[in-house]
Amino acid sequence: MVIGFVSISFNLPLLYRFFLLRYGGIVGFFAFPKLLKWARIKKVLNLFNYGKKKTQKKVNVLGAELLSIVVDKEWRGMGVAEQLFNELMIIANTIIKEKAFKIVVGKNLIPAQKFYEKMGAKKEGEVSIHGNSTSYIYVKKVTDET
Repeated sequence: MVIGFVSISFNLPLLYRFFLLRYGGIVGFFAFPKLLKWARIKKVLNLFNYGKKKTQKKVNVLGAELLSIVVDKEWRGMGVAEQLFNELMIIANTIIKEKAFKIVVGKNLIPAQKFYEKMGAKKEGEVSIHGNSTSYIYVKKVTDET
């Protein structure tokens, strides 16, 4: 039984490139009818500009980015997310040798912001995703050496 998972990319542009080259054709085929609206096309194109704005340059040098932590509703509040986060820290430090990673959290997601702050992440900036949706950029150092 899966009660939660964590995902991270150690090179998000490379992940996007891989996905587009490997699955872009088939996803594009099925998504084409939904992409006929200009607003949706803009959202897709926005992904290619992610991380390039001046306000993001300070944290854009970080290649690693936490993509998600998900815990089943029935298991929330039992320390599962903390365990997942701590395991991620071990992987980032020992296997991948990353010194820090960024976390993008929606401005409205107060519980997530509090969780990442509790785990030691520091708010470093803001980003506007899809034009009008503000998110905060956190940075979590993996080791004390950074």
